Amino acid sequence: MAPKSRWCGLRKPKVRVPRNPVGPIFPAMDNVRVFSFNELNDATNNFSLDEQRGVGGYGTVYHGQLPDGRHVAVKRGNTRIPDLEAVFQNEVHRQAKARHENVVSLIGYCTENNERICVFEYMENRDLKQLLQPPRNAIFNSWRLRIKVLHDVARGIEYLHQDCSPRVIHRDIKSANILLGENWVAKISDFGLAVIGPLGGQDRVDLASATGTAGYADPESYNTDNPFVSQLTDVYSFGVVMLEVVTGKSAYNSPNETSLATSAALKIAEGRLMEVLDKRLPVPVGFNMEAVENVARLAQRCVSPAAQRPNMSVVVIELGNALTRFDQQEPIAN
Repeated sequence: MAPKSRWCGLRKPKVRVPRNPVGPIFPAMDNVRVFSFNELNDATNNFSLDEQRGVGGYGTVYHGQLPDGRHVAVKRGNTRIPDLEAVFQNEVHRQAKARHENVVSLIGYCTENNERICVFEYMENRDLKQLLQPPRNAIFNSWRLRIKVLHDVARGIEYLHQDCSPRVIHRDIKSANILLGENWVAKISDFGLAVIGPLGGQDRVDLASATGTAGYADPESYNTDNPFVSQLTDVYSFGVVMLEVVTGKSAYNSPNETSLATSAALKIAEGRLMEVLDKRLPVPVGFNMEAVENVARLAQRCVSPAAQRPNMSVVVIELGNALTRFDQQEPIAN
Protein backbone atom coordinates (compact mmCIF):
# COMPACT_ATOMS: atom_id res chain seq x y z
CA MET A 1 0.00 0.00 0.00
CA ALA A 2 1.44 3.35 -1.07
CA PRO A 3 2.19 5.76 1.79
CA LYS A 4 -0.14 8.71 2.17
CA SER A 5 1.08 12.08 1.00
CA ARG A 6 2.24 14.28 3.85
CA TRP A 7 -0.18 16.91 2.52
CA CYS A 8 -3.19 14.61 2.93
CA GLY A 9 -5.80 16.47 4.98
CA LEU A 10 -3.65 19.60 5.20
CA ARG A 11 -3.88 22.94 3.42
CA LYS A 12 -2.60 22.81 -0.13
CA PRO A 13 0.95 24.19 -0.28
CA LYS A 14 1.48 27.56 -1.92
CA VAL A 15 2.88 27.43 -5.42
CA ARG A 16 6.37 28.91 -5.46
CA VAL A 17 7.33 30.58 -8.72
CA PRO A 18 10.99 31.22 -9.51
CA ARG A 19 11.99 34.83 -9.94
CA ASN A 20 12.33 35.91 -13.53
CA PRO A 21 12.12 39.68 -13.84
CA VAL A 22 10.51 40.62 -17.16
CA GLY A 23 9.03 43.96 -18.09
CA PRO A 24 9.46 47.54 -16.94
CA ILE A 25 11.05 48.47 -13.66
CA PHE A 26 9.99 52.01 -12.91
CA PRO A 27 12.32 54.60 -11.39
CA ALA A 28 12.24 54.64 -7.60
CA MET A 29 9.13 56.43 -6.36
CA ASP A 30 8.35 57.60 -2.85
CA ASN A 31 5.96 55.28 -0.98
CA VAL A 32 5.73 52.85 -3.93
CA ARG A 33 7.17 49.39 -3.39
CA VAL A 34 8.30 46.77 -5.91
CA PHE A 35 6.79 43.40 -4.90
CA SER A 36 7.95 39.95 -5.92
CA PHE A 37 5.35 37.63 -7.42
CA ASN A 38 5.73 35.20 -4.54
CA GLU A 39 4.95 37.94 -2.01
CA LEU A 40 1.65 38.69 -3.73
CA ASN A 41 0.95 35.02 -4.34
CA ASP A 42 1.26 34.45 -0.59
CA ALA A 43 -0.80 37.54 0.25
CA THR A 44 -3.74 36.33 -1.87
CA ASN A 45 -3.50 32.61 -1.00
CA ASN A 46 -2.39 31.68 -4.53
CA PHE A 47 -4.82 34.22 -6.04
CA SER A 48 -7.62 32.18 -4.58
CA LEU A 49 -11.17 32.48 -5.88
CA ASP A 50 -12.19 33.08 -2.25
CA GLU A 51 -10.11 36.27 -2.26
CA GLN A 52 -11.48 37.54 -5.55
CA ARG A 53 -13.33 40.85 -5.22
CA GLY A 54 -14.08 41.86 -8.78
CA VAL A 55 -13.32 41.40 -12.47
CA GLY A 56 -12.80 44.37 -14.77
CA GLY A 57 -11.89 44.99 -18.36
CA TYR A 58 -8.15 44.67 -17.74
CA GLY A 59 -7.88 42.17 -14.91
CA THR A 60 -9.07 40.73 -11.63
CA VAL A 61 -8.92 42.30 -8.17
CA TYR A 62 -8.12 40.20 -5.11
CA HIS A 63 -8.08 40.89 -1.40
CA GLY A 64 -4.67 40.32 0.10
CA GLN A 65 -2.91 40.63 3.43
CA LEU A 66 0.76 41.56 3.72
CA PRO A 67 3.06 40.13 6.41
CA ASP A 68 2.80 43.38 8.38
CA GLY A 69 -0.97 42.83 8.66
CA ARG A 70 -2.06 45.43 6.12
CA HIS A 71 -5.03 44.54 3.94
CA VAL A 72 -4.53 45.42 0.27
CA ALA A 73 -6.27 45.19 -3.08
CA VAL A 74 -4.19 43.27 -5.62
CA LYS A 75 -5.11 43.99 -9.25
CA ARG A 76 -3.71 41.26 -11.50
CA GLY A 77 -3.75 42.30 -15.15
CA ASN A 78 -5.00 39.99 -17.86
CA THR A 79 -1.89 39.55 -20.02
CA ARG A 80 -4.00 38.39 -22.99
CA ILE A 81 -5.35 41.92 -23.47
CA PRO A 82 -3.28 43.69 -26.16
CA ASP A 83 -3.23 47.16 -24.60
CA LEU A 84 -2.67 45.99 -21.00
CA GLU A 85 0.95 47.20 -21.02
CA ALA A 86 -0.02 50.78 -21.79
CA VAL A 87 -2.83 50.75 -19.22
CA PHE A 88 -0.59 49.22 -16.54
CA GLN A 89 2.24 51.70 -17.05
CA ASN A 90 -0.23 54.57 -17.15
CA GLU A 91 -1.81 53.46 -13.89
CA VAL A 92 1.51 53.18 -12.09
CA HIS A 93 2.84 56.50 -13.36
CA ARG A 94 -0.34 58.50 -12.74
CA GLN A 95 -1.54 56.99 -9.47
CA ALA A 96 1.90 57.01 -7.87
CA LYS A 97 1.91 60.81 -8.09
CA ALA A 98 -1.71 61.34 -7.01
CA ARG A 99 -1.68 61.55 -3.21
CA HIS A 100 -4.94 62.81 -1.74
CA GLU A 101 -7.40 61.56 0.86
CA ASN A 102 -10.01 61.05 -1.88
CA VAL A 103 -7.75 59.16 -4.31
CA VAL A 104 -6.96 55.47 -3.78
CA SER A 105 -3.27 55.09 -2.91
CA LEU A 106 -0.93 52.95 -4.99
CA ILE A 107 1.18 50.88 -2.59
CA GLY A 108 3.29 49.01 -5.13
CA TYR A 109 3.48 46.89 -8.25
CA CYS A 110 4.98 43.70 -9.68
CA THR A 111 6.28 42.96 -13.19
CA GLU A 112 7.99 39.66 -12.38
CA ASN A 113 7.27 36.56 -14.53
CA ASN A 114 5.56 38.71 -17.17
CA GLU A 115 2.94 39.73 -14.61
CA ARG A 116 1.37 43.19 -14.53
CA ILE A 117 0.09 43.63 -10.98
CA CYS A 118 -0.79 46.77 -9.02
CA VAL A 119 -1.22 46.83 -5.24
CA PHE A 120 -3.57 49.42 -3.73
CA GLU A 121 -4.96 50.31 -0.34
CA TYR A 122 -7.95 48.11 0.48
CA MET A 123 -11.41 49.70 0.41
CA GLU A 124 -13.67 47.47 2.47
CA ASN A 125 -17.04 48.97 1.54
CA ARG A 126 -16.91 48.09 -2.15
CA ASP A 127 -17.66 50.44 -5.03
CA LEU A 128 -20.46 52.94 -5.51
CA LYS A 129 -22.00 51.03 -8.42
CA GLN A 130 -22.55 47.95 -6.23
CA LEU A 131 -23.90 50.06 -3.36
CA LEU A 132 -26.56 51.56 -5.60
CA GLN A 133 -27.77 48.16 -6.78
CA PRO A 134 -29.68 45.54 -4.77
CA PRO A 135 -28.93 44.13 -2.30
CA ARG A 136 -27.76 47.45 -0.91
CA ASN A 137 -26.12 48.22 2.40
CA ALA A 138 -28.80 49.71 4.64
CA ILE A 139 -26.42 52.47 5.71
CA PHE A 140 -26.39 53.73 2.14
CA ASN A 141 -30.11 54.48 2.34
CA SER A 142 -29.21 57.92 3.70
CA TRP A 143 -29.49 60.94 1.40
CA ARG A 144 -26.92 62.75 3.50
CA LEU A 145 -24.38 59.94 3.15
CA ARG A 146 -24.94 59.81 -0.59
CA ILE A 147 -24.25 63.53 -0.95
CA LYS A 148 -21.23 63.23 1.36
CA VAL A 149 -19.83 60.54 -0.94
CA LEU A 150 -20.34 62.82 -3.96
CA HIS A 151 -18.58 65.64 -2.12
CA ASP A 152 -15.61 63.35 -1.40
CA VAL A 153 -15.31 62.37 -5.05
CA ALA A 154 -15.64 65.96 -6.25
CA ARG A 155 -12.76 66.95 -3.95
CA GLY A 156 -10.65 64.16 -5.41
CA ILE A 157 -11.33 65.27 -9.00
CA GLU A 158 -10.69 68.90 -8.11
CA TYR A 159 -7.30 67.85 -6.71
CA LEU A 160 -6.42 66.02 -9.94
CA HIS A 161 -7.43 69.03 -12.03
CA GLN A 162 -5.86 71.78 -9.94
CA ASP A 163 -3.31 70.64 -7.37
CA CYS A 164 -1.83 67.34 -8.55
CA SER A 165 1.64 67.74 -10.07
CA PRO A 166 1.39 67.23 -12.98
CA ARG A 167 -2.33 67.87 -13.40
CA VAL A 168 -4.39 64.87 -14.49
CA ILE A 169 -7.61 64.28 -16.42
CA HIS A 170 -8.97 60.95 -15.19
CA ARG A 171 -11.02 60.08 -18.33
CA ASP A 172 -12.93 57.24 -16.67
CA ILE A 173 -14.95 58.69 -13.81
CA LYS A 174 -17.82 56.27 -13.14
CA SER A 175 -19.55 54.70 -10.16
CA ALA A 176 -17.57 51.44 -10.53
CA ASN A 177 -14.33 53.43 -10.11
CA ILE A 178 -15.45 55.12 -6.89
CA LEU A 179 -14.52 53.02 -3.87
CA LEU A 180 -15.76 53.35 -0.29
CA GLY A 181 -13.43 52.72 2.60
CA GLU A 182 -13.44 53.04 6.36
CA ASN A 183 -16.04 55.50 7.68
CA TRP A 184 -17.50 55.60 4.16
CA VAL A 185 -14.79 57.85 2.78
CA ALA A 186 -15.04 57.81 -1.02
CA LYS A 187 -11.93 57.61 -3.22
CA ILE A 188 -11.26 57.62 -6.96
CA SER A 189 -9.59 54.54 -8.45
CA ASP A 190 -8.47 53.11 -11.81
CA PHE A 191 -6.13 55.51 -13.59
CA GLY A 192 -5.52 53.26 -16.59
CA LEU A 193 -6.92 55.79 -19.07
CA ALA A 194 -5.76 58.97 -17.30
CA VAL A 195 -3.79 61.62 -19.20
CA ILE A 196 -1.55 64.45 -18.06
CA GLY A 197 -2.71 67.93 -18.84
CA PRO A 198 -3.82 70.20 -20.19
CA LEU A 199 -0.34 71.68 -20.65
CA GLY A 200 1.07 74.90 -22.01
CA GLY A 201 -2.01 77.05 -21.60
CA GLN A 202 -4.18 74.61 -23.53
CA ASP A 203 -7.67 73.61 -22.40
CA ARG A 204 -7.74 70.13 -23.95
CA VAL A 205 -5.65 67.03 -24.67
CA ASP A 206 -6.02 65.46 -28.10
CA LEU A 207 -6.42 61.68 -28.29
CA ALA A 208 -5.33 59.16 -30.91
CA SER A 209 -8.62 57.32 -30.45
CA ALA A 210 -11.80 57.63 -28.40
CA THR A 211 -12.09 55.33 -25.39
CA GLY A 212 -14.86 55.67 -22.84
CA THR A 213 -17.63 53.88 -20.99
CA ALA A 214 -21.14 53.96 -22.44
CA GLY A 215 -23.31 56.39 -20.52
CA TYR A 216 -20.37 58.29 -19.01
CA ALA A 217 -18.43 59.40 -22.10
CA ASP A 218 -18.83 63.07 -22.98
CA PRO A 219 -20.33 63.17 -26.51
CA GLU A 220 -18.66 66.52 -27.23
CA SER A 221 -15.24 64.94 -26.63
CA TYR A 222 -15.72 61.58 -28.30
CA ASN A 223 -18.32 62.01 -31.06
CA THR A 224 -15.93 63.88 -33.31
CA ASP A 225 -13.32 63.15 -35.97
CA ASN A 226 -10.67 64.57 -33.61
CA PRO A 227 -11.40 63.12 -30.15
CA PHE A 228 -10.06 64.95 -27.12
CA VAL A 229 -10.54 65.26 -23.38
CA SER A 230 -10.59 68.27 -21.09
CA GLN A 231 -11.34 68.88 -17.44
CA LEU A 232 -14.97 69.37 -18.49
CA THR A 233 -14.94 65.78 -19.80
CA ASP A 234 -14.48 64.61 -16.20
CA VAL A 235 -17.18 67.07 -15.09
CA TYR A 236 -19.62 65.43 -17.53
CA SER A 237 -18.81 61.92 -16.29
CA PHE A 238 -19.15 63.02 -12.67
CA GLY A 239 -22.51 64.59 -13.54
CA VAL A 240 -23.66 61.14 -14.66
CA VAL A 241 -22.46 59.68 -11.34
CA MET A 242 -24.51 62.31 -9.50
CA LEU A 243 -27.55 61.32 -11.55
CA GLU A 244 -26.99 57.68 -10.57
CA VAL A 245 -26.93 58.66 -6.90
CA VAL A 246 -30.08 60.80 -7.19
CA THR A 247 -32.10 58.31 -9.24
CA GLY A 248 -30.67 54.94 -8.18
CA LYS A 249 -30.61 53.98 -11.88
CA SER A 250 -27.75 52.72 -14.05
CA ALA A 251 -25.93 55.23 -16.21
CA TYR A 252 -26.80 53.42 -19.42
CA ASN A 253 -29.68 51.14 -20.36
CA SER A 254 -28.32 48.86 -23.09
CA PRO A 255 -31.62 47.34 -24.34
CA ASN A 256 -33.18 50.78 -24.80
CA GLU A 257 -29.90 52.57 -25.61
CA THR A 258 -30.86 55.37 -23.23
CA SER A 259 -28.66 57.21 -20.76
CA LEU A 260 -29.33 59.16 -17.58
CA ALA A 261 -27.49 62.09 -19.13
CA THR A 262 -30.42 62.57 -21.50
CA SER A 263 -33.48 60.95 -19.88
CA ALA A 264 -33.16 61.92 -16.19
CA ALA A 265 -31.38 65.21 -16.85
CA LEU A 266 -34.20 66.36 -19.13
CA LYS A 267 -36.85 65.72 -16.49
CA ILE A 268 -34.80 67.50 -13.83
CA ALA A 269 -34.40 70.50 -16.14
CA GLU A 270 -38.18 70.54 -16.60
CA GLY A 271 -38.78 70.53 -12.83
CA ARG A 272 -39.94 66.89 -12.74
CA LEU A 273 -37.41 65.60 -10.20
CA MET A 274 -39.95 63.50 -8.30
CA GLU A 275 -40.46 61.34 -11.40
CA VAL A 276 -36.83 60.19 -11.32
CA LEU A 277 -35.94 60.41 -7.61
CA ASP A 278 -34.81 57.08 -6.10
CA LYS A 279 -38.04 55.75 -4.56
CA ARG A 280 -36.19 53.21 -2.40
CA LEU A 281 -35.26 55.98 0.03
CA PRO A 282 -37.68 58.06 2.12
CA VAL A 283 -38.66 61.26 0.33
CA PRO A 284 -36.61 64.06 1.93
CA VAL A 285 -38.45 67.02 3.40
CA GLY A 286 -37.66 70.64 4.25
CA PHE A 287 -34.01 71.63 4.06
CA ASN A 288 -33.11 68.04 3.16
CA MET A 289 -35.33 68.19 0.07
CA GLU A 290 -33.74 71.51 -0.89
CA ALA A 291 -30.32 69.85 -0.67
CA VAL A 292 -31.34 66.93 -2.90
CA GLU A 293 -32.97 69.29 -5.40
CA ASN A 294 -29.79 71.38 -5.54
CA VAL A 295 -27.67 68.28 -6.18
CA ALA A 296 -30.04 67.13 -8.93
CA ARG A 297 -29.91 70.50 -10.66
CA LEU A 298 -26.11 70.55 -10.31
CA ALA A 299 -25.93 67.11 -11.95
CA GLN A 300 -28.10 68.34 -14.81
CA ARG A 301 -25.76 71.31 -15.37
CA CYS A 302 -22.72 69.03 -15.37
CA VAL A 303 -24.10 67.00 -18.31
CA SER A 304 -25.17 70.10 -20.24
CA PRO A 305 -23.16 71.36 -23.23
CA ALA A 306 -19.58 72.09 -22.18
CA ALA A 307 -19.98 75.86 -22.26
CA GLN A 308 -22.69 75.59 -19.57
CA ARG A 309 -20.86 73.21 -17.22
CA PRO A 310 -19.32 74.34 -13.93
CA ASN A 311 -15.71 73.49 -13.16
CA MET A 312 -14.91 71.08 -10.33
CA SER A 313 -14.16 73.83 -7.83
CA VAL A 314 -17.72 75.13 -8.24
CA VAL A 315 -19.06 71.58 -7.94
CA VAL A 316 -17.16 71.07 -4.66
CA ILE A 317 -18.59 74.30 -3.22
CA GLU A 318 -22.17 73.50 -4.21
CA LEU A 319 -22.03 69.96 -2.86
CA GLY A 320 -20.57 71.32 0.36
CA ASN A 321 -23.48 73.76 0.58
CA ALA A 322 -25.91 70.87 0.07
CA LEU A 323 -24.31 68.99 2.96
CA THR A 324 -24.66 72.08 5.12
CA ARG A 325 -28.41 72.09 4.45
CA PHE A 326 -28.66 68.66 6.05
CA ASP A 327 -27.04 70.00 9.20
CA GLN A 328 -29.38 72.99 9.49
CA GLN A 329 -32.29 72.92 11.90
CA GLU A 330 -35.73 73.54 10.45
CA PRO A 331 -37.29 76.80 11.72
CA ILE A 332 -39.96 76.30 14.37
CA ALA A 333 -43.35 77.55 13.23
CA ASN A 334 -44.99 80.12 15.52
